[in-house]
Amino acid sequence: MHNTNSQSVRRLMSELRSIQFHPDKNYTARPVSEDDFFVWHFIIRGPPDTPFENGIYHGRIVFPSEYPLEPPDIYFLTPNGRFETNKRICLSITSYHPESWKPSWDVCHLLVALIAFLPTEDKGIGYIKASDEERRLLAEKSREWHCNQCLLHLDGEEPQKVSSPENENHSHNLDKLETQPENNKDNIETQNNNTETKENNDQSESLKEKLQKLTKFDENETAEEKIEVESEKEEKKIEKNSSLFHPFLDIPLALLIIFLFAFLTRVAFSS
Repeated sequence: MHNTNSQSVRRLMSELRSIQFHPDKNYTARPVSEDDFFVWHFIIRGPPDTPFENGIYHGRIVFPSEYPLEPPDIYFLTPNGRFETNKRICLSITSYHPESWKPSWDVCHLLVALIAFLPTEDKGIGYIKASDEERRLLAEKSREWHCNQCLLHLDGEEPQKVSSPENENHSHNLDKLETQPENNKDNIETQNNNTETKENNDQSESLKEKLQKLTKFDENETAEEKIEVESEKEEKKIEKNSSLFHPFLDIPLALLIIFLFAFLTRVAFSS
């Protein structure tokens, strides 16, 4: 088991608590084993209004021992039509680009960024070219995919159907629900459908807001870089303008030297 006093483990434990206390319908993540805090599994929901909508995608994050000073490796486990499975993917938030990594980024930032990257067509390592129709089919099939190592599931989605005591209890609870009177059952289903529709609308808005914040964050960084560039240009312009005045400032001095030279020459000839 890893030393819980190490900075990396403390940071990851803090991020895990944050995910548990503030669950999100569009993503979740946690360590696969209590004995290894550096290997996590995650689930993300495909972004709305894209071929990935309704998709539920499972993946793995491998954190370096120097985290958060160094970026993690990210793998997709669910076929998705955008990234290869079981292969390190090349993104600005992974170990392929340590120069763009920021220690302030956390697991939630990574997962929101992954959702944003899904509908893009950046051709990096792990990229797959697929048609929109293929991606829609994979999005539907992704709900049938399950992981044999963990029981992760998003809020509002059924847990993974893997043989385990937890799933047996879950099935037992479902059996109990099926014994309810038909009228009550119909009422419950109607209420659940209404609630689910409202929650789906809320989750789409929530995801869009987070993606907008992420984009705004990047735009702010770009704006700061532009300001720095403009400042440098302005400084160079001032230096250039200042250099134009130097010859004019030197004219009186040159005249004084000429006058003194002429005066001394005259005195010398007079002697």
